[in-house]
Amino acid sequence: MIRKNDWRPFQVQDIFEVLNGKGITKQEIGEHLGDLPAIQSGEKNNGVVGYIDQEYCEQMKYTYSLEPCLTVARTGAAGYVTFQPQGCCVGDSAKILKPREAMTTESLLFFRTLFMANKYRYTYARKVTEANYKSEIIELPVTKDGKPDYELIETYMKSLDKDMKTIPDYFLEEGYEKACWYMDHIDQIDFEKNYAGRETNEKIDLFERKWMEFYLYDLFTIDSGNKYDKSKMSSAFPTVNFVGRSSLNNGVTAYVDEIDEVKPFEAGFMTVALGGEYIGSCFVQDYPFYTSQNVAVLKPLYQMSIYSKLFIAHLVRFESANNYKAFARELNAHLKTDFVIKLPVNDKGEPDYNFMDSYIKSLSFSCKLKGCSREAAKLEIR
Repeated sequence: MIRKNDWRPFQVQDIFEVLNGKGITKQEIGEHLGDLPAIQSGEKNNGVVGYIDQEYCEQMKYTYSLEPCLTVARTGAAGYVTFQPQGCCVGDSAKILKPREAMTTESLLFFRTLFMANKYRYTYARKVTEANYKSEIIELPVTKDGKPDYELIETYMKSLDKDMKTIPDYFLEEGYEKACWYMDHIDQIDFEKNYAGRETNEKIDLFERKWMEFYLYDLFTIDSGNKYDKSKMSSAFPTVNFVGRSSLNNGVTAYVDEIDEVKPFEAGFMTVALGGEYIGSCFVQDYPFYTSQNVAVLKPLYQMSIYSKLFIAHLVRFESANNYKAFARELNAHLKTDFVIKLPVNDKGEPDYNFMDSYIKSLSFSCKLKGCSREAAKLEIR
């Protein structure tokens, strides 16, 4: 335990250089693929929006680090801090926090925790600027000469390692914060018995295929859904799922009666939330269903397995999170017209569904996807 009476205040600029990011577009990443994580302001996927070529970043004089560092979101999820163990390149909605002295992984994670405790100071209205973040105050344990006690910080963080080792690797693959959510809400033994396991142990590299852009309407018939009001639905003899704009439970918010002369949408179709807090939430529905307002239904134009649908559902969520905003730029006007996702393609330039299937089958929870049940759907998380 670190005694708080041995701590004193420092400004962030005393410990880190704050380096401003410069514009990186999705097109640039697609055209200059590499190994360097490209970071923007989102909280999902540790802020990573793709992987870009280091030499290209040098040519463009983009802001990057080849050493482990932290990043902070400037806008959007303003104040959100990520740890980048292999360095990164940051776009104009993020900044690099580069240690002035070499730090271990443990020390960087310690500082990330301190910075995240100050995240509440930043909002859409109060963005992270270089000046205000440099002058942000953090308290640190100090040595006798008043300098940050990195040795004590590292020792303390290593003392927590035992707790971290109790978290299974397949949870940690989702990121530290989501791993903690799993541990708080899911019984590990029961989960492993019922869900954990890969359908195949094949290692799949997403970058071994060429990727191309496709309009969503070239892959699916896009239906506007039922637009029903949940409060007006009856549930005396429920047989049909009711899908709303939720990111939990596969989007299912109620279990309702079937309406005379209104056939439910078929199991296997996909749903997309067109607006609201969870804009772009996309799921494969495993039971017949109705929808609320602002929930579209995707009906595949081609034969797709559950694996390909789940692969595409993730890309729909990713595209929505990065290019659309609730109450500002919602999907209503775009899903049927100009909504685009990138997919891996075969030699003919067609979506490579076999590759998508193989990738999903290689993931930690794939062994039960064929028989995806309501219980499995309940494990969907924000």
